[in-house]
Amino acid sequence: MTRKGSMDLDKLNALMAWMSATPLSELEWSEGDEHIKLVRANGVIAPVSPHLAEVVDSAAPQVVGGDTAGLVEAPFFGIVHLAPSPDAPAYVEVGRTIAVGDTLCTIEAMKTFNAVSGEQGGVVKEILVKSGEQVSLGQPLFRISAS
Repeated sequence: MTRKGSMDLDKLNALMAWMSATPLSELEWSEGDEHIKLVRANGVIAPVSPHLAEVVDSAAPQVVGGDTAGLVEAPFFGIVHLAPSPDAPAYVEVGRTIAVGDTLCTIEAMKTFNAVSGEQGGVVKEILVKSGEQVSLGQPLFRISAS
């Protein structure tokens, strides 16, 4: 915990990652004087408390120049893996053409690996994360240009 009345962002991220790996639509959690309620709406998990939503939004990486065209964003919190195993080749690399549904990476949350697939076909222009890096909900992972 960081300070009284303020939830540790890592703990909040862990709760949101755990919830994303379950079919739950709501989660309330309390520990001591801390209380959080998370709600899944339209496939996105968010804290109900306006203060916590501001904390999560301010911690999310910002896209340089505000150009969001072709971005593939993390659907939840977790550890990103750019290859199926440490000794295997990466799912994708810059310059590779992908089709809708191709696996771009996996995100590990609560020891569960979830595939992140391309929602559009095109060419991988940028890989914006490193394998093993913790990612946040909505963090840009890849930039894909239309083919």
